[in-house]
Amino acid sequence: MATTDKDLSILPSFRFYHYLENGYGALKSEELFWDLLEKSLLTHTGVYDIHHTLLNKFYLVTYMEQHRSSYNERWDFVYYWVSEKLHKNTKHHSSFEGVIGILNTVKNKFDKKDYDDAFFDITLQESMDLKKIYDYSENYVIIEKKVRESSECTKEYIQYIKESIEKYNEAKSLCEIQKGKAFCKIFDSIRKKYENDKLSKLKYDNCKPKEDSNALQADQLQNLQHGDRGQGDVARGDFSHARGDETDSVSEGNNLSNQDSGVPSAVIFPILGVFLVSFVLYKFTPFGQWSRTHLHRKNITKGEESDEFSGETLTNSFETPDMYSNTLEHSIGYHSMNNM
Repeated sequence: MATTDKDLSILPSFRFYHYLENGYGALKSEELFWDLLEKSLLTHTGVYDIHHTLLNKFYLVTYMEQHRSSYNERWDFVYYWVSEKLHKNTKHHSSFEGVIGILNTVKNKFDKKDYDDAFFDITLQESMDLKKIYDYSENYVIIEKKVRESSECTKEYIQYIKESIEKYNEAKSLCEIQKGKAFCKIFDSIRKKYENDKLSKLKYDNCKPKEDSNALQADQLQNLQHGDRGQGDVARGDFSHARGDETDSVSEGNNLSNQDSGVPSAVIFPILGVFLVSFVLYKFTPFGQWSRTHLHRKNITKGEESDEFSGETLTNSFETPDMYSNTLEHSIGYHSMNNM
């Protein structure tokens, strides 16, 4: 009933069923009539779980705006929509005749016409076969135009045409033998209304399946991987082998880079290790105490050796202020005047 195929979704039958599935009907008049109708639906316990849905769609069709497409065919569409709705669940099958009778009551009330008696004499499966034929008849004009003018169709679209033609031809063959059958009466009324014996002769060879984008990309990738035989620098078209060589080169480059990056570490870490060991020995072991004592004694010895020079050094130290006393006094006085 619903479809995600963009080619099918624009066909009249698919558009109307989409409207029924997603539209919301509201009661606008004849409230008493609808109350009685709902009670009648509830007597068919097999459809209790969907009786609100059925009632809502009856509202939708009854009060449908006349400007909507397929307005004149709305009662036929809703009949086949109900058939498919009941066909989906086996527990609804037994309620088919009763629900169609209730729908006929609605049609008679608001359209002033009944469904043809033949609609009440067919089975649920026969109604599904007729739905396929009726929908195809409604969609034929657009389908014929597309397959004549377009060179591309979706696979679903082509499959829909194929199945519809097969079903149409099956019904045509059957009804040539069993003309009085209720199913054939409805089928003949469709044929006369749409003059569509040509439906069985529709040619759609020109309408080729559209390339699936994912499959096309996969094919292109496969061709790229295997290459063209006898062309390019890869002698046997072994593209994957060339890719492998390239990968090996990249890996080799990475290994060389990693080796180079290890050279500074090999130099720095040993130096840091020596420094750390020396620090620990000096700070926390007898070796450190011995080193400090040895250095202290060495400094004392050097001091004794330089005593002969110490007096002269001290004298020079105390003579320095006298040598520059006049200069200092002059400088101090000069700066004091400026500050004042």
